[in-house]
Formats: sequence, structure tokens, C-alpha cells
Amino acid sequence: MNKNIILLFSFIITFLICIGVNTQDISPKFDQKLKEEVFWTNKVHNKEKYDFVIMGDSRSLRGINPSLMNTGLNGFNFSFPSAGLNEFYLKKSLDKLKKGGSLIISMTPFSFTKKAYRNEKIKEYLNLSFLEQQINKNYKLKRAFSGITKEKFNNKPDKHIKEFKLNGYVATKVEKNNPESGVDTYKRNFSNQKYSVEKLKTFIAILDQYRKDYEIYLVRMPVYSKVLDIENTLGKFDEELVKKLVIENSLKWIDSFEQEFETYDGSHLTIEAASQYSNLIGEKIFTSKNTSLNRE
Repeated sequence: MNKNIILLFSFIITFLICIGVNTQDISPKFDQKLKEEVFWTNKVHNKEKYDFVIMGDSRSLRGINPSLMNTGLNGFNFSFPSAGLNEFYLKKSLDKLKKGGSLIISMTPFSFTKKAYRNEKIKEYLNLSFLEQQINKNYKLKRAFSGITKEKFNNKPDKHIKEFKLNGYVATKVEKNNPESGVDTYKRNFSNQKYSVEKLKTFIAILDQYRKDYEIYLVRMPVYSKVLDIENTLGKFDEELVKKLVIENSLKWIDSFEQEFETYDGSHLTIEAASQYSNLIGEKIFTSKNTSLNRE
């Protein structure tokens, strides 16, 4: 029997079984987990092409809302937690970008570490079977199927309250903002994971191959001052060197804004700060026609 027919038949049978699965009221935390599965599946397997795409780790995921950049263009946030900036991730991002479009890359020292280079989140959802994709793409079906998957979801508690946007952005808040709360954890991360300047140079060299087909911008997003110190000292991230490499390769570096932006844990912007930052970076890239950008 044709493989596609088998898959379709299996899906139909599973769907019919799911109709009979208990769909009683579920907790807000569990409901968020269901929505998260639907969000990531649709994000990874979305086939649409966009005018601009944002790639990076959780800072840009929670810090840049394409809809608030006031561009009048169709943009998508293709950021992932602990994402590594390498050729694999770059090509997946460019798959979603129209020819001649703008690629906005959020750089962090951690995105050039061995752990980040695994890109576990995107690979987890890329590797879903056809059947898993169809179930995960639809919230109602996923909820009906929750009787089977509930134990998996409840393994890891989440203190964050998240709102998953269709444009790939995740609005995130906690009960009480505390920039100090993530400092020690971030310090431990750099004790175990070393930033690699060689990985950075390799990535920039790869970007150079695409600069004639796309507008490529690189930015270091704002963080709490103590987190910045950790990156610059323990992480040994030299922003001036990065900026120099970017400009030498005829890419576009976006300088940091002078004002401070509030974070809820030291590394990630609050919803209000993310809205402000999205507006400002959109203006800097698109409205001002790059007059304030550093480049060759």
C-alpha cells in the first residue's frame, strides 16, 4: 500500500480515537503547554515567505515583535531558545525569507557555544513524524489527544506566562520582575560553556555569501548590566571585535540604543520593553533607510 495512504489512514484512525479521549477542563498551565506545542510545530513547518525574518535565541524570541516594528511589511520571528548561530539554522531561516528581504540576527555570546550549536529546539520539531505534525498543528486536536500526552507536558513546571503570537514572537511575563534572578544561572552557563570566536568568524564568513541576495543586519540586544558584564568578562565577548568583523564583511551592524530597557530576569525584556525595542529597531532599520547604521 502507498506510504502516503498508510499515513493518511493512520491519521484518520487516530483522529477518530481522539474524539473519544476525555476533554474535560484542563489547568491554565497545561493549556499553555498545549498551545506551546502547537506554536512550535506551526513555526517550524510554516511554508510562508516573509519580507523580513528575525533569527536568534530566547532574547529575540521574547524581545522582538515583528508586528510592532511599524514596517508595513510582513515579518516573522524565527527565533528559538538557546539557538546556535550556524549554517544549519541560517539556511532554515533563509527558507522563510523572500529574495531581497531583510534578515535580522540577534547575537549573544551563548549562541556561539558548543551547546547552542546543537539547535535542539528546532531539530525536535523538524523531526516530528507526519502524524505528529498534523496533531500538533491543530489546538483542538492536540487537546483531544492530551489524555495521551499529558504526563509528558507535566514533567517541567514553567513559571512564565506566555502568549504565543502567529508572527513567531512570544510575549512573556512573570509574577514579579527581578533582573537579579537570572544572574547566577547565567554565570554558571559560562562556567560550563565557552564562547568561541572561531565559531563567530565562521558564521560571519558564511553570511558574506548571502549579502548580495539579502539585507543582513546584526544586533546585540539589551540586557541587565550585570548580565552584560558576565558576557564581556567571563564570556570574553568583545563587541568591538564583532562589530569590526561585521563591517569588514560589508554586513550591517546596529548599535545599541542609549536608553535602558527593563528585563524580567536579567536577560529577557518585559513585554512593555519588548514593545518599545521592537518599535525602535524597526524604525532604525526600515524607516530611517539605514542612515544610522554602521557599515563599510
